[in-house]
Amino acid sequence: MAIMSRYKLSLLPVVDTAGKYLGVITHERMIEALTDICSASEPGSILVLELLPQDYVLSDIARLAEDNNAMVLNLFSYPDPETGRLIVTFKINLEDASPVIRSLERFNYTILYHFMESGMVDDVLQQRMDELLYYMNMYNGYL
Repeated sequence: MAIMSRYKLSLLPVVDTAGKYLGVITHERMIEALTDICSASEPGSILVLELLPQDYVLSDIARLAEDNNAMVLNLFSYPDPETGRLIVTFKINLEDASPVIRSLERFNYTILYHFMESGMVDDVLQQRMDELLYYMNMYNGYL
């Protein structure tokens, strides 16, 4: 991937140790492989944290996710050249990441961004509100 990016290649020839041509990797196939590695096609939420490098403990982040019945599907980190802080991006298998976000905030993690299934939480809350209003109307009918 680095070679394709560095040299702006759309095809990457593949050879064995003897130099025999085995085939080619296309740009599209590289994107497909990256999609698989990132679990991009799996449902879930993405969280982006910012922390000091010395505060980074992978097991603590995973424990906080797992304590909320989430599984970390993947995790990437890189140092921000401007701030020197570590940016940690990870994906969990929950579409509603709210419990994990609250746990991370309780332990003073800085959450830069979070991406959840659009409308998923709002739809559940709307359904519950509609049910509550329905039962309140039933109750008012008996008074």
